[in-house]
Amino acid sequence: AALGEALYKAQRYREAEEHFREAFRITKKFSMREKMGDTRLRLFESMERKAEKAIEESGKAPDAVAKLRDIKEKRLEFSIKEYTFRRPQHPPDLKLAFQLGQYHFEAGGPENIQSAIKLFQQTISNSALKVRSQYMLGKCFAQNPKTLDMAAEQYESALAGMDGIASDMGKDLTYALAEIDE
Repeated sequence: AALGEALYKAQRYREAEEHFREAFRITKKFSMREKMGDTRLRLFESMERKAEKAIEESGKAPDAVAKLRDIKEKRLEFSIKEYTFRRPQHPPDLKLAFQLGQYHFEAGGPENIQSAIKLFQQTISNSALKVRSQYMLGKCFAQNPKTLDMAAEQYESALAGMDGIASDMGKDLTYALAEIDE
């Protein structure tokens, strides 16, 4: 595990994951299983950064754009699987539910949006996540023209729960409301 940690810090994610996998095989500790997942996520993020750089360097070559799209899809697919696996391990951890909701939202599509809505509805009960959850619920509802009124309701509730609208979140909420009014 210590070698895995050192490799992780050195951003040698593939090797680190193998060491965490071996540590999990031996110890069966859930923390090692989570480290495997975290390492794979960092690997995907690193691959995305490299692909984004390749796009810039290539002048937005179609094959570079396609490669980035493929990497993002794989990252999201893995992230949803990983966080879906973790959820039952930490039922009261609403931050984990919020993150899973964001992955579902980012993946898009009706099924993922419905999953995101369910998760954000759960995370509203956490005062630290309430405004962000309402914002994300609004974004989910804004995906469907039939639920724009529900999106506006979530944005307005989030704005009402904030101290002021001068923050970045306040500006995002105000802009989102204006888009719906349009």
